[in-house]
Amino acid sequence: MPVERGITNPEIVQAPEYPPSDEVLRQKRLTYLKENKPQMYRELKKDGELEEHLARKVKFCKETAQYLMKAGIWENEAWNRAIRHERTKRRV
Repeated sequence: MPVERGITNPEIVQAPEYPPSDEVLRQKRLTYLKENKPQMYRELKKDGELEEHLARKVKFCKETAQYLMKAGIWENEAWNRAIRHERTKRRV
């Protein structure tokens, strides 16, 4: 896995891996729900729809990244945008 040095922090840090695995995308969404949308998280969990929601969001994120890459965006930027888009757009 590639590493990079931070300008303000000389310690070696792990650079993100692209494309991220489904599990990484799933975990990012789950963390986002728990920390920023706790009511939505509780509703999805109570209704038994949490796993289905996470699967849909992972698929949506991957499709968004593919679309951006086809439009000429570099891979790492496309994934960053897709992940941010996946977190901020409508409930799928």
